[in-house]
Amino acid sequence: RSLSKISMFLSKSKKVKLTENQEEKIIEACFDWLIESDKAANAAYSMRALYNFGKKQDWINEELKVLLSRDISNQTPGYCFAVKDILKRLK
Repeated sequence: RSLSKISMFLSKSKKVKLTENQEEKIIEACFDWLIESDKAANAAYSMRALYNFGKKQDWINEELKVLLSRDISNQTPGYCFAVKDILKRLK
């Protein structure tokens, strides 16, 4: 949970400049957490970090839309809120 939150803060930081390799590794980790994690907080922080990175790289937003459009009926209310918020921002 801590790493996904740190990733979110790094994705929107104006003071910390990440190298291309660092961004790639964080993006990869966030997609992994979003796909595999059963914890809502990890997934919510990951999707927000990916949304922030998607402002720089368009392909991330397309992949994020596909992942978030999955069936969310058996997820927690916090996860559902985060998905709806990100999907609204992506449109």
